Amino acid sequence: YATNTVDVFASSGRHTTTALPSTRGGVAAAAVGDLVLLAGGWHGNFAYLDALDILQLPQQRWTHAKLSVGRAQIAGISVGKTALFAGGAHSE
Repeated sequence: YATNTVDVFASSGRHTTTALPSTRGGVAAAAVGDLVLLAGGWHGNFAYLDALDILQLPQQRWTHAKLSVGRAQIAGISVGKTALFAGGAHSE
């Protein structure tokens, strides 16, 4: 199942939603400071994506980058001020 909906829960209990720039499933997530990073995934015909969408929480604004290769079902973790994405399925 793929979606473009992101549920945002604040520590105050406030719940809002925002939309990913594209519909996809199988993404990985990590947080660094006030940034939420959503990496990879697949869409529609299970094409693997190299998208790295970064939500800047205070502004509720998306910026974009790319992974080295498109992949889905990857792992994401943050350590200090760094986010890491590794593994997963890809088409190469």
